Amino acid sequence: MIRSVWPRVKRQGSMLLSHLRAESISRDGRDANECGRVGSVRFSVRTVPPPTRLISGLGPAEQQTEAETTLAGRDVMCPRIQQQFLKTCLFSRPLPLFYRFSLSASSSFSFFSSSSSSPPSSAPNSLPSAMSLSAYVDKLRRGQAPDFPADADSAAFAKSLDQQDGLRHLRDEFLLPSKASLRKRALDGTMPVQIDRAEHTTGREPNGNASATSGDPADLADACARPSADIVGCSPNEIVIMNTLSVNLHLMMASFYRPAGRRNKVILEWKPFPSDHYIIESQVRWHGLDPAECMVKLEPDAGSALIPTEKVLAAIDRHADDAALILLPGIQYYSGQLFDMATITARARSHGIVVGWDLAHAVGNVELRLHDWGVDFACWCTYKYLNAGPGSIAGSFVHERHGFVHQPLDYHPRLAGWYGGDKAVRFNMDTLFVPSPGASGFQLSNPSAIDLASLAGALSVFSKTSMRDLRSKALVLTAYLEHLLLHASSDGEPPFRILTPSDPAQRGTQLSLLLHDGLLEPVSRALEDNGVVCDKRKPDVIRVAPVPLYCSFHDVWAFVQILRSAFRADDARATRSRPCMQYAYV
Repeated sequence: MIRSVWPRVKRQGSMLLSHLRAESISRDGRDANECGRVGSVRFSVRTVPPPTRLISGLGPAEQQTEAETTLAGRDVMCPRIQQQFLKTCLFSRPLPLFYRFSLSASSSFSFFSSSSSSPPSSAPNSLPSAMSLSAYVDKLRRGQAPDFPADADSAAFAKSLDQQDGLRHLRDEFLLPSKASLRKRALDGTMPVQIDRAEHTTGREPNGNASATSGDPADLADACARPSADIVGCSPNEIVIMNTLSVNLHLMMASFYRPAGRRNKVILEWKPFPSDHYIIESQVRWHGLDPAECMVKLEPDAGSALIPTEKVLAAIDRHADDAALILLPGIQYYSGQLFDMATITARARSHGIVVGWDLAHAVGNVELRLHDWGVDFACWCTYKYLNAGPGSIAGSFVHERHGFVHQPLDYHPRLAGWYGGDKAVRFNMDTLFVPSPGASGFQLSNPSAIDLASLAGALSVFSKTSMRDLRSKALVLTAYLEHLLLHASSDGEPPFRILTPSDPAQRGTQLSLLLHDGLLEPVSRALEDNGVVCDKRKPDVIRVAPVPLYCSFHDVWAFVQILRSAFRADDARATRSRPCMQYAYV
């Protein structure tokens, strides 16, 4: 594979920015196989093992060939747009079971085949389902539970839903390795021949290849901001692509957490993702304050993983006079709870409290309206639902009211760097900092063009659908998964508890399963033996998320068959009677 890529990289020095990241990152940290120089840029080319997250040939109910691979892994697929100019998959460690990806607005195809101009064929004449896919979406968007029929736990029913799916053609935008290919790896860790061949026979070239890899690299940040704005619901000038998530949260807190007198507290959840806790605590200490007094932690209800909206609003009201900032996740990483961002933002702002959101698990997962909601700032990574690769460049939102520059010294306080300066005078080498209007004025230094090229490739697929259509499919996928999981045990209660809210309006794609005590390791081994590598969080939680971009209803059905078999195997070892542990973060 390297020999085929290397000459092209050398010949096309102008394409280096779009090839380098994929060819220089190895999933297992191997040393570079080859090194070279184009101009004055030193780079290395590494071979990358095949992606490793899928289900294949599953379930006792039917036989499948390796060509009928069922997908269920975060790291399994790569957009073909990235295959074209990045050549390898750029994924981080798995988070939920199914890898996440989302699309932007400006839909080219309707979600439903019956009204779609998309390539897939129309729905079959007779379906085993009692309700159409569009009817399920309508019910779920109204907050009603779907009435799945008695035959819902069947491959035929799952496939009938797939045949109505107007987004199923988007699956073709991804490389789908077979189960066998994942088990074969050369001694040096290189990608198997069959995977390399698959890369070169992926069919039609997606729109956007040329635009994503040509032009001035300095324009790539703006090119990424435009589709990102569609995804988060704002204007492009309220988006800045820079740094990584934790760095951006620090920068935003440096600008927006300005304790004064009694108003010095930060409202946060009791067990956020650890980095968020570190950031908030260190910022509080930076101001010479005591975290024990200034960090207001919201706890879930007893015996639950969830923090009700009413509890958040009550805390805001209690601390209306002493809270300077509220910083919460759009979707809680562990439980999968979707917070009511619009309501919480409105209540906090009514008390003069600055509102920030960590959208790592929300961007590309659910529909967002950051500008309309009046959010002050938000930050997110791009390697979960946005699919841009491990350690890829992150994004931030700053509401336009904070981006105005009325005169050189009249602008929102911030840490300043040369790349945040007004483009018109950026290279004047003047010591007077005049920020660029909008969110871009919060940058410090120039972003990596290599990282921007990777993100541009991932975002270029977004023009093929809309977030509304993607969310519509996700609602039914997750509801179908929940239905099958709750019926996974034929003789009573299933050996797990779903931590994620059952209300579709309070969750994204992810479902978090709290397994009975002692089941995590044996069930995880059984899943891996069947080609499933899902995310697990000790002591007993696995997170599952059927991503609508490339996961099908049949994928969901097949996964549950494997999980059911794993439970049966463990039941034979007489461990299933153990109770669920109390909910806790680790």
